[in-house]
Amino acid sequence: MKYTILSTNHKKLTLTDNGIIISREKTMFNAGWEKLIPYKQVISVQLRPCGKFLNGFIQIQIAGQPSPNHSANSSASESLNSALNDENSIVYAKEMEERAQKIYNFLNKKISENL
Repeated sequence: MKYTILSTNHKKLTLTDNGIIISREKTMFNAGWEKLIPYKQVISVQLRPCGKFLNGFIQIQIAGQPSPNHSANSSASESLNSALNDENSIVYAKEMEERAQKIYNFLNKKISENL
């Protein structure tokens, strides 16, 4: 199974057989990078669907990492800004919504298998 979602800020999340690859393409202002997160390290995943005026995001929390700065009381724009700065988050546009939901469901299934 392989799903890929492209972000609005030159990042890409790909599900592979071995884990999640999150990468950022090299731009004039940023160095490119890539990281592999094994599925066994994923302890939670958050999906914030796109709103009428805001992009959505998927955020992955891995073992040993502090919790994200989002809470139920955070405004949508505060959560989105936090996700933009988190290397384990992918901010996506409306056309990626269906794929984002599939990725979210797949990752939640992997988390439950690892319990």
